Amino acid sequence: MSSNAKYQARGGAKDGLRHRDLRDLLAKKIVRREVLYSDFITERARLLVDALEQERVLLGVGDRGEEHEPGGREQQHAGEHAGAQ
Repeated sequence: MSSNAKYQARGGAKDGLRHRDLRDLLAKKIVRREVLYSDFITERARLLVDALEQERVLLGVGDRGEEHEPGGREQQHAGEHAGAQ
């Protein structure tokens, strides 16, 4: 094997290591970004739900589930109608 062929063989091995290292680095970056984006979306969804709940309170809009609960809106409305008669 000529010295040039030996040099190219070593260079090829180094290129292979470099590509593998680059691939591993990119894979780690992708995982970090996926975690970051997931955390971002989770936090924004939580903030949206909090804002909607606060807006419901400010507007006096109840939950539909309250209508069917004991002491819920149906009974409150019944009490309002009884007082009006």
